Amino acid sequence: MPIRYIATVLLEDNCDWKAENSPVEGQRLAAEALELQSGVAVIRFDGGAELVMTGETSLVLRSAGSAELLQGDVVIRAESGAEGFVLMTPTSEVVDLGTEFAVKVGRGGETQVHVLEGEVSYRRINAEEELAKILRAGEGIAIDRHDRPRAIPMNSPRFKDFVTRINPKSRADLLTGYEGFNYSPGVLPLKQSTVGIGWNGPWRRRLPEERRAPDRDTSPAELEIVHGQMNVTWPVPGGRLGMLKLPPGDVFYVRPLQQAIDLSRDGMTYFSLMVREIERRPKGERPFEHLRLTFRSSVDYFGDALSFGHGPGYRPRIQASGSNLFNSPLEFPAEQTTLWIGKVVSRVKGEDEVYFRIYGEDETLDYAEPATWHVVTRNVDSDARLDRVLLSSTGQFGRIVDELRIGPTWRSVAPMREEQE
Repeated sequence: MPIRYIATVLLEDNCDWKAENSPVEGQRLAAEALELQSGVAVIRFDGGAELVMTGETSLVLRSAGSAELLQGDVVIRAESGAEGFVLMTPTSEVVDLGTEFAVKVGRGGETQVHVLEGEVSYRRINAEEELAKILRAGEGIAIDRHDRPRAIPMNSPRFKDFVTRINPKSRADLLTGYEGFNYSPGVLPLKQSTVGIGWNGPWRRRLPEERRAPDRDTSPAELEIVHGQMNVTWPVPGGRLGMLKLPPGDVFYVRPLQQAIDLSRDGMTYFSLMVREIERRPKGERPFEHLRLTFRSSVDYFGDALSFGHGPGYRPRIQASGSNLFNSPLEFPAEQTTLWIGKVVSRVKGEDEVYFRIYGEDETLDYAEPATWHVVTRNVDSDARLDRVLLSSTGQFGRIVDELRIGPTWRSVAPMREEQE
């Protein structure tokens, strides 16, 4: 029976886990026990609730909308759309009613509930639902192991307080691949495109044996480097100095990676890319305009691959394991710089998960990956080893790209705004 994943690790700070296979940022979690010995971890359930666990805490994930706290401290934030999250403890069942609340379970089983915002209902284990009682913002209660409740002062940090203390920062130091096109403006021969991190050679045109539909190829033998042709609202150096201008036509550039995306192993890979369409056809027309970033294998170039981009209609798209297409119904913003971010979760056993989202200039990036992606795959299972990047642009209009980042975590590739210490 396939494993059902129900939550994602959003953030870790100095975590020491009991398990040998310690959870890491970005990892998908199934219904399982988490044994934190020290540190702070933030988890998002697929139902929308977010939970921060601190110190010595034992937590069992039950479903996309429930968990069981055996011991330790958690704070749960369940904003609009995530109401109804259930937290079990040795003495009680606490149900979120659209709120933020903290729960503490001592070694003897005593449970404390502190309501930071909104309301929760609580009842003792196995009690009838009509016996549930309501706690409101600013109230606290302690329930001992004999089910005897008593009022206590509300005393717990807020969810955002824990994140503020951690002060998550960019982890560009973890990048496994980076291309910023940091060259002087003008024409650059392909063989001279050697800067960046994590590459096994310069950019090149497709080889004849790498050409398939479309087999047309008008790729120049050089890169056109321009400066200052992107409006960049994210805190990155790209979009101001060097960037690559892709001309109209059928343009395909390939660059080999030092570290492959190995889909036969358990792991995660993220990427980001900044893009600006130089021109877009009016609505109502169906232009054959494509831009894709594809990860391929040097051993089996036309075998399983992962492709991110857009097709007709300017809608985000993933193509995975050959001909499997996954499309978003949303058209991404026109006449502005966009930021593409993708995530690949590879597994030895079970299906792989691939995510894709395109951000507009008015969207900011948080310390953690989004709760909602534009495209998510289903039933993708591959063992390919992807060690080639293919950048392809086809159509009547040119495009500008910059800041290609590849790394193991959201914070390694996302240009998020950081709080000042």
